Amino acid sequence: MRVLFIQALSVEGTSQERVYPIGIVILAASLRDRGYEVDLLDMNIEPDPFGAVKNKLNDFRPDVVGLSLRNIDPLANKTSSLIPPFLVTVKLVAAVMPRSWIIAGRDISRESLPYRYCYPRCFPPGPRL
Repeated sequence: MRVLFIQALSVEGTSQERVYPIGIVILAASLRDRGYEVDLLDMNIEPDPFGAVKNKLNDFRPDVVGLSLRNIDPLANKTSSLIPPFLVTVKLVAAVMPRSWIIAGRDISRESLPYRYCYPRCFPPGPRL
């Protein structure tokens, strides 16, 4: 089984802020140790983040796509939300890989907009891998 983990945009525009996606790196290592074929993409370090997602999906052809959203706002006293670009990412994954499962981190709950968008194609909250 092929699993692609994507660190969704967690900064607004160009930023020097870089946060290592430790959560998905740990998950990827754990799955790789169990025989899964795993790849990672951090949208925050890509010059064309959505183009990079599309290319990675087409090249890797994952069975499961795990999306990680570090926070829903870009911090630094900004008032915008990172949910809209997250939803664009979900929609892009669903359009390019319509048969792949889309899963999201545990903080994406039934009440959140991203979960409502991808349900029922996403695994419901519950047991973790």
